[in-house]
Amino acid sequence: MLFTDPAAIIILIGTITAALGALWAADSQNESTNELKAMQEKINTRNEEIIKLNREIGNLSHHTMNMVTGGNSYAYILFSNNESESVENMQLGNIFLIHEGQYPLYDLTIQITDIDTFKNEKIINVGNIGSIQHIKHWPLNYAINFNLHGKSSQRFNIFFYARNGTWYQQLIYKKLKSKWYVATRVVRSNEQGSVDVLFKDISPNFPIHEQDIIWQ
Repeated sequence: MLFTDPAAIIILIGTITAALGALWAADSQNESTNELKAMQEKINTRNEEIIKLNREIGNLSHHTMNMVTGGNSYAYILFSNNESESVENMQLGNIFLIHEGQYPLYDLTIQITDIDTFKNEKIINVGNIGSIQHIKHWPLNYAINFNLHGKSSQRFNIFFYARNGTWYQQLIYKKLKSKWYVATRVVRSNEQGSVDVLFKDISPNFPIHEQDIIWQ
């Protein structure tokens, strides 16, 4: 059917033009939406990269600070028992310092207190320990010679002072059938007013059950 009415032709052309315009607008909108979506994805990716980089910087700063302060590293001591003729005359002599943790310890001072008598207090200025080699056992050239002659038990509190804070070691010797056994633990005070146990070691034949040990 031919359109001969000019008005009808104009209406038809307008309708077609409007339809084409709508299609073009829809296509342009879809294209813009896709571009915005792609841009948003790039922004999200970049934000994730920035967050990751900030986290790495934070971890590096934390590690650097710990390298300077000592972080959560700590130390404790063990005695090299010097036995004479019998266990009755055993003396606690040379000291081995055990370093725990991945960071060095700085300005370390050790105070050893005989808490059975509150005498014979020994103070050892150690200085700095630890290195990139993570040496764990440090012999201290310091003989203190606590004599256990005539005793059946001996208790020590060992206080450690360093750049990264303070902690202390509780050390108990008990004699059973002419043989000495040892229980020790290392603790650090926390913000809750109690202590965190950093290390604990009890001789297998220690004459007191672990739950009955009175740590002082």
